[in-house]
Amino acid sequence: MKSLPLYKKIQEDIKRLIAIGKLREGDRVPSEKELSERYRVSQITSKNALVGLMEEGLLVRIQGKGTFVMSRPENAAALDQLGEWTAGAGRSGRIGLVLPTMKTKVDQRFLDNIEKYATAAGYEVMLRITRESQLEESKVISSFLKQGVDGMIIFPVENETYNDSILRLSLDRFPFVLIDRFLKEIKTYSVSSDNINGTREAVAYLLNKGHSSIAFISPEITNTVTDERAQGFEQAFLERGLSIDKSLWCLLPLDEIASGQSVEHIQDF
Repeated sequence: MKSLPLYKKIQEDIKRLIAIGKLREGDRVPSEKELSERYRVSQITSKNALVGLMEEGLLVRIQGKGTFVMSRPENAAALDQLGEWTAGAGRSGRIGLVLPTMKTKVDQRFLDNIEKYATAAGYEVMLRITRESQLEESKVISSFLKQGVDGMIIFPVENETYNDSILRLSLDRFPFVLIDRFLKEIKTYSVSSDNINGTREAVAYLLNKGHSSIAFISPEITNTVTDERAQGFEQAFLERGLSIDKSLWCLLPLDEIASGQSVEHIQDF
């Protein structure tokens, strides 16, 4: 019998570890470098092995985090579900709502309407406020899981990286919806404004009025929302063949916003 190609051997070993429960949904798998050293193959071979499993839907790669188990092979469907949440568990009738603040009218409108429609659908909303702390966000998500909520609605805090707890929810296939954010690497439900076109139209309006020195004031470009707004700003200028003066961009560090120093920063700008 002809032996398996080396990349196939790596794939079969990973599938076997998933099937017997040594690797579970959400677990990180060895990196390309680790696999190349373990199997004494080139990193191209180990990369091909992982890419093939991602194409099968068994693994998912998350930028800056690594490669993780996304699902089990079909022959492993009888294994126990992963983690604190079990699919098919009894309905609790509760939805966890995670907000970073309750300081603005926007926050209040979120809560008012989510509570309105959740109640109409027969659900109770449990609210927790993270006060823009990613650590608190993780604690709240863990607490909601332990309380057995049926799902979560999460408005993530401003941060340079995604919260691992949110990534874990996605890998565990727990029902949740993100507000004003989405995860670029993996599919999740989210609701947000059309940030690109909204910003593009706002800047286009000023350009059409004859203004050219237009400032762009924003938190640091660290997530999908701030990135899309920057894209919209640039598009308005590029569509008219105009150059963009980045000296007119005031990007506020997240620690300044959290400490309340951003007002002074904007005044100086």
